[in-house]
Amino acid sequence: MLRPKISICIATYNRANSLTNCLNSIAIAAKDHVGRFEVCVSDNGSDEKTFDAVRRATEFLEINYHRNNSNLGIPRNFLQVVSLAKGEFIWLIGDDDLLLPDTFDRLLPLLEG
Repeated sequence: MLRPKISICIATYNRANSLTNCLNSIAIAAKDHVGRFEVCVSDNGSDEKTFDAVRRATEFLEINYHRNNSNLGIPRNFLQVVSLAKGEFIWLIGDDDLLLPDTFDRLLPLLEG
C-alpha cells in the first residue's frame, strides 16, 4: 500500500456520539479518495461505547484504533494518536469536528501542488 497523503488523527474520550458524527462526515468527504488518507483514533480509556462507534465506522472506513488502558490526559493522548499516523501530513481534529463533503476535493490538490 502506498503511504497515505493525510493522516486524520482523532483523540477521543467518552464522546461516542460526537465521534460517530465525525467519522460519518469523513466517510462522506472520502467517497472518491480511498487510499489517499487514513483515519487514526486514540481512545483515552473511555468508559462508554467509543469502541462500538469505531467498530460501526469500520464498515465504511479503515481506522487505526488504539485504546489506552488508562486516561493519559489530553496532551499525551494527542501524542499517542499522532504516533499511529503513517501519512505524509498529519491533521489533528477533535472528535466533535465535522468535515465538509468537499474537504478532500479541495485539500488534496493543495498538498500535492
